[in-house]
Amino acid sequence: MKKAPVGIDDARRVDALRGYDVLDSASDEAFDGVVALIGEVCRVPIALISLLDDDRMWVKACHGSWDFSVTRAISFCGHAIVEPDDVFVVNDASADVRFYDNPLVVGDPFIRFYAAAPLVTAEGFALGTLCILDTEPRTLAERDRAVLRLGARCVIALLEDRRSHGQLERAQVDRRKLARDNDDLAGEIERRAAVEARLAYAARHDQLTSLPNRGYFVERLRSRLATEPASRTRPPFAVMFVDIDRFKDVNDTFGHLLGDELLIAIARRLSHFVRGNDIVARLGGDEFTVLIDVVQDLESLAHLAERLGGAIAVPFRLGGADIGVSASVGIVIATDAYVRAEDVLRDADTAMFAAKAAGRNRFEFFRDDARKMRIP
Repeated sequence: MKKAPVGIDDARRVDALRGYDVLDSASDEAFDGVVALIGEVCRVPIALISLLDDDRMWVKACHGSWDFSVTRAISFCGHAIVEPDDVFVVNDASADVRFYDNPLVVGDPFIRFYAAAPLVTAEGFALGTLCILDTEPRTLAERDRAVLRLGARCVIALLEDRRSHGQLERAQVDRRKLARDNDDLAGEIERRAAVEARLAYAARHDQLTSLPNRGYFVERLRSRLATEPASRTRPPFAVMFVDIDRFKDVNDTFGHLLGDELLIAIARRLSHFVRGNDIVARLGGDEFTVLIDVVQDLESLAHLAERLGGAIAVPFRLGGADIGVSASVGIVIATDAYVRAEDVLRDADTAMFAAKAAGRNRFEFFRDDARKMRIP
């Protein structure tokens, strides 16, 4: 039996995993829902979310029967994370020189087939896998390969959401939404196209507010920049970077659950300002962005920013209390000088910090010297 390999950056990988504070955590219906869906879609008896610590493989969620303590040395997961850019497949473990004498092959659960998509963070660390197992040899269909990749992206999105909130429980409205989604998906198992669409949606949208997430927003921004070759003929568009002023005070005073409800309410108000091709997204925490697809003139753009700030300043009635907040808004007009989405976001963020430095509850347009005004 060949032991699972250890990479040269494994210490950093393990540190990254522990930073999510997920090892040995309680069962979570969001993760459970993903493996249940993957197990049904791929028609396998076992599906797991496995996380690889320094000396063990720990299972976060399981579909099917799994009650085994697995060391890293004998784990299939340890082999799968070596090539994090690809799906790892073992068609028949009993005929594979790496696994034929593995305790998990010659004894319970008698693994024969194994396929896994590594759970890779934005920094490139493979934390573990989303994997499927069978007690009979088989091959992995291409559509199942795609489903595993999409499912792995969903798991990473859930881990990021869990870490950013610092708690296992989601806001009640988010829990209801996930439960409804799982119920809907359960009745649509046989429709592969619908399943893949839901997985893709979850990977590209914020779990709390259902707005597009950072990755999806950057993708749309890049697409908008590439609509035409960078030239003077490309109509300009704009990006607004919206930061909720003193949002931490709301969490400290009323608690994180009410803070989550406030973010949901803010997302709804922001969504009222978009037109057909405009996009509102949540980057994370209390930061939102708005892509204004076509800019008519500076006056109309400034008027829109004033209306947006005024709408957020109207108190929110939540949990029996009136919650008052304001917003600092940075605006950048993406002319043909921009070719990278990251540069547009950077300059919008810089303008937002200039608005905060000028007293908050206001908007500022980006200027080349605005970076000097940035505050910690």
